[in-house]
Amino acid sequence: MATHCHQDHTGGALEFPTAERYIHAADLGQLPPDLCDTFAPVAENRLPNLESVHLGWHTPGSIALFHRTSGTLFCGDHLGFYHLPPEGVVGFGKEIRERARQRVKQWAADPGERHADRLDQWVDGLRALRAYPTRALCPGHGGVLVGAIPEFLNRLIEAACGRD
Repeated sequence: MATHCHQDHTGGALEFPTAERYIHAADLGQLPPDLCDTFAPVAENRLPNLESVHLGWHTPGSIALFHRTSGTLFCGDHLGFYHLPPEGVVGFGKEIRERARQRVKQWAADPGERHADRLDQWVDGLRALRAYPTRALCPGHGGVLVGAIPEFLNRLIEAACGRD
């Protein structure tokens, strides 16, 4: 299951010739020609062992996937930290959380950037993501964050709305 159509998230699909490959229908036509026929559109909001939520911010068909049993949320490029938490590949990521909050505050303070980068739609996606009882947040890029994920998402929403 691809969270969106960008090559850095779909490009390795052909390395797994027997795997079933799914992508949101809105992104299916955005795939390169060699991948178009290898992905099927997501037919339901629930896949085996995964729940999906359409976010549509990063690409028209971008989605997040939630594995309820483990509490793991794969959010694609809706969030990306581009650094590892100081604790390693997986950690609480106190510094990353604070950097993300500061970046969102900057984004929200610039009317041009806020509009051009569709901050309001991004925040709507965060609101959808915080509904999940997430224990581990896997961004599209960067380290995995564990612990207090709904609180972290709330802090980002507050920063975007000028309440931080």
